[in-house]
Amino acid sequence: MKVIIAGGGTGGHLFPGIAVAQELKRRSDEHQILFVGSPRGIEKDAVPKAGFKVELLPVSGLRRMGLVGTVKSLLKLPVAIFKAFGLVLRFRPSVAVSVGGYAAGPAVLAARLLGVHVVVMEQNAVAGTTNRILGKMAHRIVASLPVQGLPESKVEVLGNPVRIEMNTVRSEDFDVHQPLRILVFGGSQGARAINNTVVEMLESFPELKGKIEVFHQTGRLDFETISSRYEKLGIPEYRCETFIDAMADAYRWADIVICRAGATTIAELTVCGRPAILIPFPFAVDDHQTANAKALEDVGAAIHIAQSTLSSETLKGHVDKFLTDRTSLNEMAAAAKASGRPSAAADICNLLEKEGGHV
Repeated sequence: MKVIIAGGGTGGHLFPGIAVAQELKRRSDEHQILFVGSPRGIEKDAVPKAGFKVELLPVSGLRRMGLVGTVKSLLKLPVAIFKAFGLVLRFRPSVAVSVGGYAAGPAVLAARLLGVHVVVMEQNAVAGTTNRILGKMAHRIVASLPVQGLPESKVEVLGNPVRIEMNTVRSEDFDVHQPLRILVFGGSQGARAINNTVVEMLESFPELKGKIEVFHQTGRLDFETISSRYEKLGIPEYRCETFIDAMADAYRWADIVICRAGATTIAELTVCGRPAILIPFPFAVDDHQTANAKALEDVGAAIHIAQSTLSSETLKGHVDKFLTDRTSLNEMAAAAKASGRPSAAADICNLLEKEGGHV
């Protein structure tokens, strides 16, 4: 079976697609997978690192681009669609999958017009713009949870797939370390509010030295500023990187995670069974990250802090609690693990194999 997986831009869109591709290849080397993305998305680097081929189309987003940016994006669309038709005709897929993001549009539209079965994967409770459009022409829609904005008759809730290496973390026992290990990230692009608050905590409370270790993914834009502040602290147990490729190893290392509350992050935390302090991105569409964070907090797997109330003092208070009450970390880890859906990738691949055979 040949499968096109189109879209990306951010890890939240891309990584579920990589998880599905890994599961397909695990099942059979005869499955052929081609990713289609944009030169501006993380897929141009992340997909080859995962061992798959990616084709890039000259396409960019239309939302929040300003008048000049929107016009430029619109002018690119005919070229992108023309190239997408050529790509689909050469590859001849059995099924085309949209994982969301603007790059999915031309490839999946071309595939549908050429008679290829289309599956839309939606990670959030509110569908993104591209998936809302493609959902109208899709044969099937797989969702992480009940979703707004897509035809209900086509939707099947199967969970949000995570990369196959995450399941190896799930199979291992969770042990709290001394010093306490804190993993920090704000998604593939980073999060300035989280970056600054974590470093402010470390700068303002030197008594944390020796009690904690920090592994911090800053994102590209903040790396130089944040890394220079870490260098001034001069503590080897505090380290940062632009991007963490081996994310499963990072979760395995961590005792607690400080992060955003995107759908893929939530899925990874629950599959790996890691407690978290969740700071949702306040400008997400329909504030879906806050809903995600509250859902995990409600089952005892996480602590939710609104970005508007975030401070180094607030964060320090939670860290202090975990330094003295490690039992609560074990309880949160167990609650996170109980909420995970490790079979999501397999369930979605079952559906794709049926759609690829037009069953």
